[in-house]
Amino acid sequence: MMKTARLALAALLLPTATAFAQPDTIVIRAATILDGKGGVLRDSAIVVQGSKILRIDPKAVGSVTYDLKTVTVMPGWIDTHAHIANRFDRGTGRLHSNQSASETKEEQTMYLVENAYNILMSGFTTVQSPGAEIDKYLRAWTAENKVPGPAS
Repeated sequence: MMKTARLALAALLLPTATAFAQPDTIVIRAATILDGKGGVLRDSAIVVQGSKILRIDPKAVGSVTYDLKTVTVMPGWIDTHAHIANRFDRGTGRLHSNQSASETKEEQTMYLVENAYNILMSGFTTVQSPGAEIDKYLRAWTAENKVPGPAS
């Protein structure tokens, strides 16, 4: 009898657990979509679940999550060689490595996070940054969504 009760309880809880495991579906309606393969779609929707694009659907009108009918949507850009740890010095305008002995580790980190955010806001969703030791920490933190920045 106890075994049957456990099975019944598991059967009742399984649909609830499954519902929580699946991320919500997001529908983004756009006037123009650049599909990343050279195609241009007009008045269509991008259906997203979690971090995956499920489909581009011109008929998905019913439950639009984001209505971007006045803008163009395109895939994120990829930069295969960027030095995120470098920056232009605010005082001199000269290229400045983030490994300078005149800056604290905290200042270096703040410049690095600022650069990552600016790169992401410029449309680059993936960046390969060779070189600086500090890059590995940024890579880990952006992968864990602790700071905004491009994937690497």
